[in-house]
Amino acid sequence: MARKEEIVNTFFEDPERYSLCNLSDHILSLQAECSWPTEAEALERHGLILAKKNLDIGTGNGAFLCRMAERHPEKQFIGIETNKERITRAQHTAKK
Repeated sequence: MARKEEIVNTFFEDPERYSLCNLSDHILSLQAECSWPTEAEALERHGLILAKKNLDIGTGNGAFLCRMAERHPEKQFIGIETNKERITRAQHTAKK
């Protein structure tokens, strides 16, 4: 729970410092944090275990996709995103 509060508090402490893309990045990270592991387990029950390659359309900042890749290193995960700032953020997330 501390992680979720940290994300929210970081943004609201200095709102002028963050762009709209930063706000959406925080929201996407919070969404990935809140839905984990429930969403991961649902995907596993509905075919992820059998798939060798997984495609995430609208991958956002890559937070959820990277967590899935860490959970299943034997699989290939591909994220598609059209927003250039989010692509940069997803690449940064993947490098961590």
